[in-house]
Amino acid sequence: MGKSMEVRPVSDPSFGKYGRVITGFEVGELAARMKETPLPEDTIYVADDPALREGPVCEAIAEAISYSLFGGMPVQIGYCNGHNRTLNAVEYHRNSEINIPVTDAVFIVGQQQDIEADFTYDTSKMEAFYAPAGSVIELYATTLHYAPCDGKDDGFKVVVVLPEGTNTELPAKKKQMAQGVQAGQGEQNGQSIQTGQNVTAAQAGDAVQSVSIAEDRLLFAKNKWLIAHEESGLGADGAFVGLKGENLKIGEF
Repeated sequence: MGKSMEVRPVSDPSFGKYGRVITGFEVGELAARMKETPLPEDTIYVADDPALREGPVCEAIAEAISYSLFGGMPVQIGYCNGHNRTLNAVEYHRNSEINIPVTDAVFIVGQQQDIEADFTYDTSKMEAFYAPAGSVIELYATTLHYAPCDGKDDGFKVVVVLPEGTNTELPAKKKQMAQGVQAGQGEQNGQSIQTGQNVTAAQAGDAVQSVSIAEDRLLFAKNKWLIAHEESGLGADGAFVGLKGENLKIGEF
């Protein structure tokens, strides 16, 4: 086990490459609703909790976040709660994620740009930042992150806002590796279809369904690309195991 990470506040300028602190949102009602959510000894993630958008105040908060932070796209408002001091994995989305800590929380973050060509990632590149209760934090789309951490024994509760459908189950389909699939080329039942070749609509449709890219091996849920550490046990659930280095820890703060 390595030493605990240094933890800096999200107000530190070094956080700027990972995200920003957003002001102007009154989230007290969300915090009040979160009192009714569970706080397990491990962690729980709920992608969308209808109770966090019910009533005029919460509806107004949801509409404001949707409009101002997601450009009017429909959003889901859920939570991640529990007790955690360990990284275990990193994930990223094709969009920003909004986190609203109801308790103090720590986020271990990195940059997607540092993922290597074989989709491995060195955890020594990551940093840790403390966000106080009541803050509104945007993590950019290229920011690697996973479950929040707590620096106290009483756990953490964090509201998580993402575009609708994110982190939900992928459609059932046969997962295919992208080995041998080149730009401008598809596969159909093991045979390649070159761009510009005369094919029927049915053949073209089948080819689109069968095409995959190398990054697909990281796709763990809708809009969720994930790289796990071997110590996490997530490999047994089908996650791509590619984190190199220590499974980072957060000490008490």
